[in-house]
Amino acid sequence: DILAILLKDAKDNIEAKTSQVINEAVITVPANYNDIQKQHTIDAAASVGIKAILLPHEPTAAALGNQLYKHKGSTAVVYDLGGGTFDVSIVSCKGNTMDIIATGGEQHLGGRDFNDRISEKLLEEFETKNAFRPSPEEHPVFYQEMMQRIEQLKISLSAQSQSQVVLFCEGKQLQMTITRQQFNQWVLDLAEKTMTKTEQTVKEANLDFAKIDEVYAVGGGSMMPIVTELLEKLTGKKVSR
Repeated sequence: DILAILLKDAKDNIEAKTSQVINEAVITVPANYNDIQKQHTIDAAASVGIKAILLPHEPTAAALGNQLYKHKGSTAVVYDLGGGTFDVSIVSCKGNTMDIIATGGEQHLGGRDFNDRISEKLLEEFETKNAFRPSPEEHPVFYQEMMQRIEQLKISLSAQSQSQVVLFCEGKQLQMTITRQQFNQWVLDLAEKTMTKTEQTVKEANLDFAKIDEVYAVGGGSMMPIVTELLEKLTGKKVSR
């Protein structure tokens, strides 16, 4: 139902801007989607007047978007760290054929886990400085603002070496300068877990990193510098976004 709402919105916006009727679409889906989930996707599109003519896997779409087909006979790792899940796929391109030869990941590890780790550190600091800890039940506005500040923090630390977070609750204040090095230490074990899965998936494909030609990092979580650093160290390849 939610997908139908999103597709209807996309259809309406595109039709308004192009003055053309949209009745077909290519819709990407996670690589681990089963037949039932794919059918739900097709049904959602049909309910708003769109025929889903192709359901390529998201790693395939990422490889296409990065023009892997221009590198004849190449193999790519697609590292996809989203908000709620982590997926990694090995994509092989031969001529006009693109195959996913291995997939792996963690269904319960994503950007939200990184956010939760940062929020715990901010709450600990707030409690240390103010002798009380805000609760989500009593201070929902504080928690909403904290999550917004964390998103801003992740973005700013991708471009600079430090950033400041300021939060208020019941007249008390937390003003904290966080360095990229601190941030990296806080989330290192989470990022390393994705690297372990990436390495396992390459091994399951009977490959090693010497046989990988391209490394693509997609999904919002992959914008964190620690992800790029660890991925380049693991693969020995320059990461492309």
